[in-house]
Amino acid sequence: MKQELYQTAMKFAGEKHHLQKMKGCDASYLLHLSNVAMEVIVAYYSNKKFDIDFAVQLAILHDILEDTTCTFAELEKSFGVEIAQGVRALSKDKNLPK
Repeated sequence: MKQELYQTAMKFAGEKHHLQKMKGCDASYLLHLSNVAMEVIVAYYSNKKFDIDFAVQLAILHDILEDTTCTFAELEKSFGVEIAQGVRALSKDKNLPK
């Protein structure tokens, strides 16, 4: 896993989610995002048959389109079309096919 990809995604998410807290507590929303990323990392060590760099970035950014003012275009500019499309696929967007 490329550390700079993790750090770039976490910094971007931290800036976008900066006022958001986890449900039910006063912890920063980054705790949730880091927990999801950790689940992906643990899964990778059980089965290394997926792109860990891609998966960790999606884990960190998965709520950014639905919970912040970040747009698809901004996400695409910062991370590329594949990451932006992956995040959009994970978003709760009723306009997207299931």
